[in-house]
Amino acid sequence: MKFPGFDSSKENNGLSGRPSKKYFNRIRNLIMLLIMFEIGLSTAEIIGLRWQDVNLLSGRLNVRRKASRMEKEYLIDNDVLKILKRWRKYQSRSAYFKALEFVFTDYEGKPLSRFFVYSLLFLWYINTFFPVNLVPDAPKDSGF
Repeated sequence: MKFPGFDSSKENNGLSGRPSKKYFNRIRNLIMLLIMFEIGLSTAEIIGLRWQDVNLLSGRLNVRRKASRMEKEYLIDNDVLKILKRWRKYQSRSAYFKALEFVFTDYEGKPLSRFFVYSLLFLWYINTFFPVNLVPDAPKDSGF
């Protein structure tokens, strides 16, 4: 996947190493939707996904649900793994090299809200007519 500014080390004509907010939000949203659809994560799981749960070397993703105390491990496809590695570098550049805890954050490094992800899924559904499961706690194998 090619996105403007995603692979380059400098943007804005070489004046700043920090990516622009417009590109950051677009890239984050696309990667978040890709991972939700590819792996089958719910809204609560994608918001609570932390970097410590993602093993970029072995390509494994551990998802923990606090309510049911369930832990599930997923294998990540090589293409998605490459995108996640690039996303980690890009995200750290945008947050001024803060120690980021969550995989998907806003431009300043704060975690996303459920309402934001719900609205993103709703807009995706309206714009693409792609059936999306908007219920956060639905079974993953439901085939939405």
